Amino acid sequence: MKPLFRLFIFLFLTTLEFQTNAQPSVVASWKQTIKISLNSINKSSSLCIDKQGNCYVLGTTWFADSTKNILLIKFNAEGEEEWERIYDNPSHGDDIPTNMCLDNEGNIWICGIAKTKANNAD
Repeated sequence: MKPLFRLFIFLFLTTLEFQTNAQPSVVASWKQTIKISLNSINKSSSLCIDKQGNCYVLGTTWFADSTKNILLIKFNAEGEEEWERIYDNPSHGDDIPTNMCLDNEGNIWICGIAKTKANNAD
């Protein structure tokens, strides 16, 4: 084999071995359990982190056999809860978030579905 070809094979195999053995090194800074009440069911669907390290968790909260509501919680960079907001539409149907984002001014934009009692949705 030509020396240049052997060098290419060596570099290719070394790179392949390095990529195969590489492990992601993600370390959690903090962890929180979300419980609105003893009987509530909570499910997160999205999260965003702003420039200051604040974490916004978007999800759904509901009691068994009741309608769902949109839940938004803000945690500071240390993992302490700053505030929470629950949205229940005026007709009290299911409210289901799908995603959220933060804009450059710090506003939170939430997309989702709000159902009426007649099963219409916006």
